[in-house]
Amino acid sequence: MKLSSDTEAALEFLTTQQGELRKRNDMGVILEIAATNALIDDMNNMVLVGKNVYSCYGILRKMSANDEGYKRLEHEFMTNVHVLRGHIGTVSELLPELERNRFETVYLGMTQGTVRNIVDLAHDLSALKNLQNNSKYGEN
Repeated sequence: MKLSSDTEAALEFLTTQQGELRKRNDMGVILEIAATNALIDDMNNMVLVGKNVYSCYGILRKMSANDEGYKRLEHEFMTNVHVLRGHIGTVSELLPELERNRFETVYLGMTQGTVRNIVDLAHDLSALKNLQNNSKYGEN
């Protein structure tokens, strides 16, 4: 999918401010679809859920399965992954067939690889949420 110059500029700014993106092209596709279809609320919800997924993932990586609260956090992580998959599915429905098929394979399948892809996309969505927060509240 061809990205507009505005979307490319947004990705470049995000990269400059937050560091390298793991799923830059897919992040661009999502931003492009959200912008062209006026999905502002959907995009904000997706960004927030992505931030939650990535935050839970980061904490889980530092914990052991025997730690107190691990199971509850793991449940929270999987719940947020499921919600994020729903958002990805909504976006993918608006894509051309070839791109839609790729998104479904990469993010909506039922494999460990798709969860890893979702975590990588959540990293990028989290970076966008960080940028939004910095803009709204100032950098800490």
